[in-house]
Amino acid sequence: MEKRRLMLIAAVYAAFEGVSREGGVSWRQSRLHDAGVKPYTPREYREAGEQDKDKGWEELVDDANWEPETGGAIGGSFSFLDPIGFRYYIPIVLVRELRDWGSCGLAPWFHLNCPPTSDGRREWRVRQFSALNDRQKRCIAAFIRYAIDRAVAENDGGLAFEGYAQAWIHYWKQFAGDVANDGWDADLFEDDGSHDSRSAS
Repeated sequence: MEKRRLMLIAAVYAAFEGVSREGGVSWRQSRLHDAGVKPYTPREYREAGEQDKDKGWEELVDDANWEPETGGAIGGSFSFLDPIGFRYYIPIVLVRELRDWGSCGLAPWFHLNCPPTSDGRREWRVRQFSALNDRQKRCIAAFIRYAIDRAVAENDGGLAFEGYAQAWIHYWKQFAGDVANDGWDADLFEDDGSHDSRSAS
């Protein structure tokens, strides 16, 4: 698993090399999109973007002020990013999680999951993924498969395992190549869609 973890970190850096958020929603701007925040003016929105001075996502990997789950000291949320912003910020979460598992809280599996719903949330999430190219999607699929395999190896059938398993089944396994067709995921869920504890035993 250690060799696989290191290979995944390298794969993330390679797949997302040179990715820009130009023309997309920045981290501070995403905070303004939150319905709980007072209405903002075009000037406030522009100034919020100007405060995000990073030139590449790699700069934020070790920035303690950038926090994917709570927004950290500067605020922000994955839920309010557009596809360009999502593509820019998601590799930070992947690298941080691979370096220190569990350090990103619910951010990785929650924001990569898109189970079928009747309220449009799946469509919104899939639209957030739309700026990712095939290589980046394969990289994320490999990360999710690693997360599931890690949980199974550690006999950890908790909430994160369920989230990653749902993300895998409902969207990401289509980008995983041959590994998606090995029959392995057949026991991840019971017929009603709930977690099947046999997969973690």
